[in-house]
Amino acid sequence: MSDTDGKRHRSFKSGLRKMTGFRRKRLSGLSTSSVISIQGHMAGTTKDEAHLASSGRPASIRSGDGRSVPQALPHKQIYDSIPLVDEQALQRSLDCEEIALIRTQQLEEKRRFLEYQTNLIKDLLAERDRRKAEAQREHQRRLAEQEERIEKAVEALEARQLEDELKQQKDHEAEKRAIQTRLKHMEAYCQTPSPPQSPTNPAFELRASVDSMRSLPERHVTQQHYENLAQAYHIRDNMDGLHASKINVLRGKQKKTLQNFIMKKERELEQMERAHKAELDSIDVEYASQEAEIRQEFLLKRTKLEARWKLQALVEKTKAERSTGLKHEGLPDVIAAEA
Repeated sequence: MSDTDGKRHRSFKSGLRKMTGFRRKRLSGLSTSSVISIQGHMAGTTKDEAHLASSGRPASIRSGDGRSVPQALPHKQIYDSIPLVDEQALQRSLDCEEIALIRTQQLEEKRRFLEYQTNLIKDLLAERDRRKAEAQREHQRRLAEQEERIEKAVEALEARQLEDELKQQKDHEAEKRAIQTRLKHMEAYCQTPSPPQSPTNPAFELRASVDSMRSLPERHVTQQHYENLAQAYHIRDNMDGLHASKINVLRGKQKKTLQNFIMKKERELEQMERAHKAELDSIDVEYASQEAEIRQEFLLKRTKLEARWKLQALVEKTKAERSTGLKHEGLPDVIAAEA
């Protein structure tokens, strides 16, 4: 071998030793489960390549532009890449009293945390229900008072309307008596056109002789008098129907007034119902906002607790590994959430 070839051989061996040392350092820094996973992955890859070579199928395919595109990895290689759990290390962690103690403390703290959260939310909802029940009782009280006032107002209105109807009936009776009295006078005037003759006696003759000296106006019944009398008869005959029509008109107006009054009061009751519903909705919105704030605070607290618990578990696992010199597998993280 020439000197040049000897130098090349020595440099190649030196580079190979460096690569081997770097690989040993990488493997020594990994955990046992990672090493097992890497070895399994490498073994699986080698087996798959051998299987592909024996089957005659290419490990890659050609794309349209001539570039080589690797085929998808088999499912076995994906599963082999998942780190395996070291059962012996896990058993050592389960048997470690310090890890078990910190785990018990964390679970107890989780229980208290969830219990406090549940009680606080429960008290908040109970306070909301209490306020809504109180608002409901107050609404029922105001509603009963309003309905009582409306009932009294309706009774008073009906009483006033009845008084108005009785007054109008009295006015009709007085009008009827007046027309009857007028008819009597008109009938007497038309039936006796001249003063009646008195029986003959000395006293009357003496007075007649005295009255004869005076000029008395003579009564003349004209056609107009008879027409007025006929018109009075017509008014008397139609007066009952006219009065009944007026009473009916009055009652119609009173009924319409009463209906409008009742509708107005019903609208007031509906307005009270809408106001009450808006009050209940406001209470729900208020306590829903408070509940959301409380849950957000508990979420932040939960995140801090879980981070602290995870750090505590890691510290205890590290202490156990240092004291025993053996690897310990980490236990599942404690999650501050209800099951």
